[in-house]
Amino acid sequence: MSLARWNFCALFGASAVMLNTQSSAAVDLGCGFLECNAGCLVFRADSGPTYQFTVPPTLWRGAHRVRITGTVNPNCTPLCSGSTGCIQGPVITPCYATDSSFEITAEFKEGEFVNLNPSTDQLQINTWTQTKTADPPVLPYLWVALSGRGTITRIAAVDHYSPVDAQCVGVGEVLGEYRTAPDGCEGVFANPSRTTVDFDGNVWVANRNDIEGDAQEPRNRYGHVVKIGSGLAYQWKDRDLPAWQGFDYNNNGVLDTSTRLGEVFPWPNPDGDCDNFEASEARDELIQVYRVFAANVDGDPYWDPMGTRTIAVDRENHVWVGGFNNRWHERIDGQTGATLTPGAQRACGGYGGLVDCNGVLWSARGSGSENSLLRFDPATQASQCISVYQSYGLAANLLGDIWNTKHIDNRSSKLSSAGQVVLTTASTAPNAIWYRGVVVTPDDNDAWTAATGRDDYHVPPYAVTRHADNGTLRKIIQLDPSGGWEPTGVSVDSRGFVWVTNKASDNVMRINPNGGADALGAVDIVTPLGAGAFPYNYSDMTGVNLYQTIAPAGVWTIVRDGGTAGVEWQSIAWTEVFGTGTVTVQARSANNAYDLGKQLYVDLGNGECLDASLVGRYVQVRVQLNAYCHDPDMPVLQDLFIWDACPPGTIVVAVPPDSTRDARQPHPPNDNSLGARQGIGSPNSYTGGPEPIVVTLESAGKPVRGAACLECWDLCETGIEQVEGIPPLSANRITSVTEQTPGVYRIFLERPISAGHWTTISYLGGSSYVSYASLPVDVDRNGWALWYDTGLLSGILDAGCPSPYSIYQWDMNHNGICEPGYPGATDYNRAFELMTGLDTFIPWIGKHLPTNTCPGSSAGFTGSGSGEQEGPSWVEDFVVFITTLEVPEGDNADDWFVFVDTVLQATLWLLTDEEGKELAAALEVPDLEFASKMVHDFIPEIIAEICK
Repeated sequence: MSLARWNFCALFGASAVMLNTQSSAAVDLGCGFLECNAGCLVFRADSGPTYQFTVPPTLWRGAHRVRITGTVNPNCTPLCSGSTGCIQGPVITPCYATDSSFEITAEFKEGEFVNLNPSTDQLQINTWTQTKTADPPVLPYLWVALSGRGTITRIAAVDHYSPVDAQCVGVGEVLGEYRTAPDGCEGVFANPSRTTVDFDGNVWVANRNDIEGDAQEPRNRYGHVVKIGSGLAYQWKDRDLPAWQGFDYNNNGVLDTSTRLGEVFPWPNPDGDCDNFEASEARDELIQVYRVFAANVDGDPYWDPMGTRTIAVDRENHVWVGGFNNRWHERIDGQTGATLTPGAQRACGGYGGLVDCNGVLWSARGSGSENSLLRFDPATQASQCISVYQSYGLAANLLGDIWNTKHIDNRSSKLSSAGQVVLTTASTAPNAIWYRGVVVTPDDNDAWTAATGRDDYHVPPYAVTRHADNGTLRKIIQLDPSGGWEPTGVSVDSRGFVWVTNKASDNVMRINPNGGADALGAVDIVTPLGAGAFPYNYSDMTGVNLYQTIAPAGVWTIVRDGGTAGVEWQSIAWTEVFGTGTVTVQARSANNAYDLGKQLYVDLGNGECLDASLVGRYVQVRVQLNAYCHDPDMPVLQDLFIWDACPPGTIVVAVPPDSTRDARQPHPPNDNSLGARQGIGSPNSYTGGPEPIVVTLESAGKPVRGAACLECWDLCETGIEQVEGIPPLSANRITSVTEQTPGVYRIFLERPISAGHWTTISYLGGSSYVSYASLPVDVDRNGWALWYDTGLLSGILDAGCPSPYSIYQWDMNHNGICEPGYPGATDYNRAFELMTGLDTFIPWIGKHLPTNTCPGSSAGFTGSGSGEQEGPSWVEDFVVFITTLEVPEGDNADDWFVFVDTVLQATLWLLTDEEGKELAAALEVPDLEFASKMVHDFIPEIIAEICK
């Protein structure tokens, strides 16, 4: 069977017929997708309408989503089914996100999806049914290693508009051919044979043959792999348009890459060495990473040839590489190729493999261990060599089981995820003698195996076998009648079709799993690859096995335009529901959108301040959702927020509440240690625990996310606490802001707010603030520290500290316990220490709060006047205190008199002669009334003390 190419004559040759002179003013049709519709190139707007073109637009390599402006003629001759009208004079521009918030389906659609969908106002992983019907299609390419030519080809697995090719492409069409190693490397040919596709659709290729020699040691032998970009999902556009995955090595603003079979760009290697820095010398700008492995197992690399075969992507989008010759296994970074897990020699494995949903590496056979299968768990570092005769191809099914073909044994074994052999299929000889690659189709959990004759003699028949999950043979699909010889690899595409590579006949075939008279499978497409191609690869060629069978996952990317160069992106926040899976958010930035592909993604903390780690006009955010081993409780992204400034919001709730007056002071002010100083805003404490300021930010009734940057908050003080003879405290500052729950922020200060002053915390993303005051013993919160406060405190403590008085009014020593009573009651004693200055405390009697002069604050001093000249005098306050005291009954009376004497001595110590006379006169007023006769009888003794 041969493939019929897309015929664009029907569209472009008939443009004169389609054109109608009727026109109207140019309109913005919004954002949408360029698609292919029965041979027609159309634009499908996000809002739904589909438009055809009257004349072919100037196409460019670009992302799926574009914005089109032009006039629309609704009366044109419709050549494309479902067309609303013809676009005349279209102008195509990039479609950047204009929003900062992504919370509903329409906003999520501003981004690009790979196996995710934004229905129900959130992002979730596609079901297999959704994957098969996704538009644009999920991972639409088949990557085939041409071992005989040292290249790899990109083939359309689905009819679609290909952004990297800037055209509609048809299933089976070869779209490009790429070298897998630099030119001029000494030694044997590259011989690419194994492939694996990552979550972004890029392909990693293992070169089977080692390279030899370098300037220092010409005998050295090295394994080597290459990464080639897919061009999917916002990855490349022309000079003034984004280039998110191609690398513009020659800085011409255009993606220079192969467009067809046989067009192979050179890969110069001027120094003759092949090392990790060669990728930038490639002329094909989809080549991204080249990594060389020198695995010196016994100290002499000449005797340690690697023979890279195993290559597999894990759930973090990183890559395991293994060597057949020395069983060396190493985990490398999926972006850079740098080593993440240092390499080590295993007892088996290295011939080919995969990483399952538990992160376990499975690797077939290996030199000297052809009858073993490696099971290596990176989490525990446990390795097993499981006995499997002639271990060869590997695939995982929907239940986490592993299929392993048994090469010359023409059978397959299925193993549990723990490594136990569950079943072994019956022999299919003489129909097929050697088993090679295997894949599991998500539709039915069937295992499909490339089964070939003795390939060293090229003896047919050649077939693909289909087994049910229970091991029952369902069908042997013969390939040689369609021209397929020596099948080696099988893979499934995102529409559920099975592809097979045929090494001896230099072609690939597609099998319709429902084809044939028995509806159990038949070849329906054949794509020739040219003489000497030898398409050997038998591992993953599409990425669908990774996305659906091994580790259900999806990726969403969004690009936002900050408008000017040098934007310092401030924060990125999101709300996730993990289920049993994971949500990973990364970002990168650049001043030119086409330079984004050269930048590395950095991992983000939810809502954390970016602190200038992302700078540039454009920022691209990448979200990856991974389910855990097919658990139905899958992760969901509910929203995401990208901020280049403080997000708008207002403080709607604060703890402590705004305008709180703190009457406590648990430790002497001359103890400046962080362990002792505590109170509102304290970063740590001595006994009472941290006491941050916790505020809730909202905007339009919704929590404000991503406001944790220090730059978004300001602190103002009316003054700094001073103690005579003690070095003054420095100005206070905010040391950290963290988002506790969505929209709720914990604010810590360098130290508690200054006693005797106001402190105001303002949110700079709006005009809101909270103000707090500290005035020891200001129990009634009137802005004055007076003797009356101690009397009030006595009543509060005796009553069990009821509302409306809060812990800030009665817990003088900050230990969280309401302690009623007289002498021996810590809160009460502390109040007199604070009033009188005992035990190194400042004497707060008669002190007041200043007016709150911080910008924007209205908390203010609640008393009248300036506070310095007005308010009750301490003499008046002491008279109120002494006349309202009540003597306790019984044995406590003696203790009470000791207590009063302590107060008296402290009071007298503070008095000047004039003040003593004033107090004596106040206490001798004839009609002065006392709450207790015992106190009345004690007054002459007080006056006598004053008048000594």
